[in-house]
Formats: sequence, structure tokens, C-alpha cells
Amino acid sequence: MNAFRRAAASLKASLNALPPSDTSSGARVAALTVAIEQQGRIEMVSLRLEAGALVVACTCGARGCAHAREALSLFDDDPHLAQHDDRITHAFEPAMRVSEPAPMPVLSLAASPPLREGRAALAGALSDLVVAVTRSGLKEGISPAVLDALENIAEHAPPASATGLRVFVGNLKTALEARHAEGVVRALSAASAIIDALSSPSSSADNDARIATWLGTVPAAGVASERVTERAYVELAREQRPGLARAGVERRYLIDLESGELYREDRAAGEAASVGPCPRVVTLGLAHIEPGLSPRRMRLLQYTTTPVVESDTWNRVARFALPSFSGLPERYATHAKSGAELTDLLALLKPARIQPDERALLLDAEGQAISLDGADGSTAVLQAFFESAEPEWMLGRVLQEAQSLVLVPLAAGGKRRGRPTHLQL
Repeated sequence: MNAFRRAAASLKASLNALPPSDTSSGARVAALTVAIEQQGRIEMVSLRLEAGALVVACTCGARGCAHAREALSLFDDDPHLAQHDDRITHAFEPAMRVSEPAPMPVLSLAASPPLREGRAALAGALSDLVVAVTRSGLKEGISPAVLDALENIAEHAPPASATGLRVFVGNLKTALEARHAEGVVRALSAASAIIDALSSPSSSADNDARIATWLGTVPAAGVASERVTERAYVELAREQRPGLARAGVERRYLIDLESGELYREDRAAGEAASVGPCPRVVTLGLAHIEPGLSPRRMRLLQYTTTPVVESDTWNRVARFALPSFSGLPERYATHAKSGAELTDLLALLKPARIQPDERALLLDAEGQAISLDGADGSTAVLQAFFESAEPEWMLGRVLQEAQSLVLVPLAAGGKRRGRPTHLQL
């Protein structure tokens, strides 16, 4: 720590020797972010002054943690602080973090013969799976023929970064085990769409988008990854989706504070992930956004995070919520037509209240309703939340069942005594 203080004193002396700038007067320290290393793991501690009191938050999510106490030692006058130098890695300047390498090309449409053969093999394995499920029917659930076809998919699956394919397999297995006809139909529709895209002899924007959604980046004309810098996002929700492996795929949903567009950050078993709890503010240095269907996948490369989401930031999120549900059927129809069930429609809605029913209904201010999928008990949690907080927004996945739309709730926001509050389901 003394090394930091000596370096800071030297830097301050050199800055004081420069002519003062027009913006130098009235400047004060409002917040600090410190990276604390403990047993090889780094956590970010945010220190912020609020009404004269110091508010501390750590990405480990625990209160009064060792990371926070170590960060507070910045303000100690103990001359023995030099022994802590090796545990404080960055001070006063947010550290850029790398979540994973830049995305690698996966099964390019303009690929070499070996990759084309891999695409054909995967398309064939998916076709065998569709045939096995169709012949076995729902009664058998996951029959021996279906199990063999699923194992064949695992042999031909691209690397773990192909999270769309893995979520598809998990959804199909879950639907078959539950004998859920509509879930199986959705999965088979998605499989048919990706088989057509993989088997197409020529490239097209639609096919490339579908392949990118399931398998990762497709480096073809017009669908290269988008590089994004200097943007701010809020992570609203996380959920664990069933996958090819038992561990499944963790999906994190973020919203762009400028455009309101929703993105996903996926992490399969064995992959690194960006740091920080949910909710959090993510400030980008650099990210890649993969092509594909909405919500597009984001790979955070250089970024800073803070678990402290200010009231003004939550208010910006709430402004993007749809106040009327009347346009959802048209949005879903457009989404299904372009995506052929390859990905779920995410919706940020402005609810007015929840109406208890055989299946609870979420209502907007005009009385338009959408059913809530509360099979996991989330409906009761939401009702209790909105009884104590004024509804501001709700994030969920929109599905179609029995010709009507259903919302799978992921997170919600409200105001309690005028202050924003967040619920992760």
C-alpha cells in the first residue's frame, strides 16, 4: 500500500507542476473502485460517498467481506500497511477485465471442405434426432432411439461457445421428459430451421443469422461481429437454462441504456464469465456482439462493473418498458417468422398489477393481459413483491401455448417508498 501512496504522491507532484486547466476547480472524488485479490481470485470493491457516509459494495455479493475490509484499509494510517501491497492490485482506477477470448469462427458458410463436412454431419445428426422423436412420440419420453440420437448430437457439436445448440437440446429433453407437446413442437421447428440453414448450398443473411444464433459467429459478408466501445449496460436478470451437459447454460440478460436493446451473455460449463453479481452496471471498454437473432449474444472483453445501480439508472431502464401489451402478438409473430423458434422473444413490460386466476395474469394499465408461467412458484413471489412495491417493469421470455402468449418472468423492478428496488426470480 505504501508503494501506491508513494506513486500517487509523485504523480500528484508532477500534475501540480502543470498549468491548471479550466475544469480542475471544484473537482472532488465521488467514488473509487478497487480490485482486491484473495487466493488468486479478484473481486471489485466500490466505495461511494452518499450524504457524508461511505457506501461499500463488493462483486462477491457478501456483506462485510474481507475484500471490503481490505479496500477500507486504503484510508488507514497504519505504517505497517506495506505488508498488504501484494493484495491490492489496482486502486483509484477501475481495472479492465477480460471475460473470455475473442470469438472464434464457427462453421463458416464460406469454410474449407473439412468445416463444410462438419456442418453436413451436424445437419445429419439433427435430422436423425427429428426422425427419432417423431417415431417415438411423446408417450415414451426420451426413448432409447432418441437417447442415441442425442449422443450423436453431442459427438458432432461445436465447442462450448455454441450455446444456442446446447439450450435447444436442453429444452427438447425437458419437454420430452414432461411429455409437453407444445414444447416438443417448438424444439422440432427450431431443429428443422437450422437443418435447412446448415444444408443450404449458398449463403444468405437469414441462414447466416440462424447459424450464428445457434453455433456462434459466422464470418461471412454482412454478419461479422459488431465491435462496441464506451457504452453502459445494466444486467437485469440471470437464469440457468438446461443444456447439452448436466451443468446447462447460464444466461445473463443486459439492457443498453442508450437504445433499450436487450442482449444475452451466455456461459456454458467450463467457460469463463464476466465478474460481478446481478444486478450490476457494466461499462464497456470493448465488447463483441455476435450476429444472429435477437437477443444477440454479447462477449464482454474489456469492461468495469459496479453492483451499485443508482436510482437514475433504474429510472432509465423503466423508461424502456412497454406500457401496452396489445402489440405483443404481432411482435411474437414477427419474431417467430424470422427466428423459427430458434430463440426466445425477450420483452420488457410495464405492468399495472397481477390478477390471480387458474393461471395468474399480468395486466397493463389498459387491462390487456398476458398469462404468467409460474410453474416454479415465481407468481407468488411476484405478487408479494408488487404488493409492497409500485410496479415499474418486468423482464420475461414470451412463449406461445395453446394459441395464446405466456410470459416466463425473469426479473422485476418497482419503487418502494419512492426508491427503486429489484427482484431476481
